[in-house]
Amino acid sequence: MNKDEIYAEFWLHGDYWEQERRKGIKCAEVLVPHDVRPDLISGAYVANDMALNKLSKVSNITVIKNSSLFF
Repeated sequence: MNKDEIYAEFWLHGDYWEQERRKGIKCAEVLVPHDVRPDLISGAYVANDMALNKLSKVSNITVIKNSSLFF
């Protein structure tokens, strides 16, 4: 797995199993067993202006709107 696979815009592929592998990479989540200290969060991507405005009001981290990361 590499950055290009993680940030690929599409995961479609002619081979069914390769498509499933790519879809799994694109749709993966990070599960944290307890919590993440706020000082360890350096930034966030959001899908739209409403989310950007809300997060910017409650945090001083870098917030980037990039709707193509959300589907």
